[in-house]
Amino acid sequence: MFWDNVENIRRVKGFTYRQIARCLDMAETTIASMRKYKTEPRVSDALKIADMIGIDVRQLVG
Repeated sequence: MFWDNVENIRRVKGFTYRQIARCLDMAETTIASMRKYKTEPRVSDALKIADMIGIDVRQLVG
């Protein structure tokens, strides 16, 4: 659910996964793996993604 929400909002806002990876100081392959296996990011990473995209973190997790 988290990554589905990120995907939808990311597309609307025009962000790339490369930008998200840079924001989290992670490799794009790490982000891809997290998306593929539907693993939830750490709370701190979810907060960074929400801040980068400009939304409340509850929109990503809820």
